[in-house]
Amino acid sequence: MLTIVAMVRVGPWTLEGIYRVPKSEPMEACKRCRRSIREVWVFRVDEGYDLAKLDGQPVWRIGSECGPHLEEVNAEIWKQQMKPVTARLALVKRLEAVLKTADAKGYTLLPTFFAERLQPLREGTLDIHLMRHTGGCMAQYERALGLKPPVRARR
Repeated sequence: MLTIVAMVRVGPWTLEGIYRVPKSEPMEACKRCRRSIREVWVFRVDEGYDLAKLDGQPVWRIGSECGPHLEEVNAEIWKQQMKPVTARLALVKRLEAVLKTADAKGYTLLPTFFAERLQPLREGTLDIHLMRHTGGCMAQYERALGLKPPVRARR
């Protein structure tokens, strides 16, 4: 029996539907655990992933115990996988806004590395330390350009 985690590691899954097998028909077997099921959760692994661990089957009909578990683990694991990508894309948006606003306002005091790091950042080739450095440096320029509110003094 293939574990839920092993299934999710193959690739992200999409729930295509949940169906109820009528009592007049024989129950199906869960593709994962082989239990008899009446409630069938139909999942498809996203295209472009190696299906060898799934016996070449991109669509799996599983039961009401395995289905919610697969959905939960799938969401959690792929959310974790996407965090670095999401953070990188957010930094790209911030950097593009800073460069565009500075250009529009004729602001010439930006560090030259901002423009130099934009393309590698877009491509995902910029080192994580340089990403953090860029994000940290940008905050003061975002405030100076009016893209972020000024820091309020603590009392």
